[in-house]
Amino acid sequence: MNLKNKLKKEIFRLFSKISDKLFYTSYFNNFQKYYANYYQNDYKLSKDIFVHIHVPRTCGTSFSEILKLPSKKNIKFFKGVHTAVSLISPPPEFNYITFIREPIERIYSYYLMQKEYKKLAYHHHAKKGLDCLLEKCWLVRNAYCQYFSGYLQQDVSSEIFNLAKKNLENFFFVGEYENFENDIKKLMLVLDIECNNIQHINNYKRKLKTVPNTDEIRKIKFYNYLDVKLYDNFKNKKNSVIL
Repeated sequence: MNLKNKLKKEIFRLFSKISDKLFYTSYFNNFQKYYANYYQNDYKLSKDIFVHIHVPRTCGTSFSEILKLPSKKNIKFFKGVHTAVSLISPPPEFNYITFIREPIERIYSYYLMQKEYKKLAYHHHAKKGLDCLLEKCWLVRNAYCQYFSGYLQQDVSSEIFNLAKKNLENFFFVGEYENFENDIKKLMLVLDIECNNIQHINNYKRKLKTVPNTDEIRKIKFYNYLDVKLYDNFKNKKNSVIL
């Protein structure tokens, strides 16, 4: 990167931080997408590449550490940060892996994380309150539907929901956050990865463990009706297969 581009990058970063702090904009989120390859959804895959769809607060850090281990099958993973399904290389033709978490718990965990850590993109929004975060941050408004469809930072329509549902049903592997250790062992057997010490790594640990109150749950559900529906559909299908 030449000097002119470096200067442009730093100006954008500084402007984003100031604007987000004063006016609760989302410019730093855009900075991450442009300069750090966050939220990719237009990449081209080959048949031998696997993709980890990491929706925030769904064991992604733990899974990423396991991906660094060697596989006897020489499994290759697409390199990205919080990557979504590719609009040009969709499932089932390509290999997607994800872990899914109960939506209300995921969003409340994201809210508390952003609230506590100053360097994160939506810290000021979360400090102002859950209402501000829900209004300003696309990652807490039906993010599963956006990630699994590939249509990021958009209001989720019935078409996007149905595409997300179809794609998720055609993923190579879908694990559960709540059952991480058991599910990751199953996946490692398939991928032929050896790891004797599976840990749930959390880069953003919270000092206090709190749960949402009734009003907070109501607000989260209001903004995430389709994510809750998608999650319930996933759980119902999984349980029916087990039965």
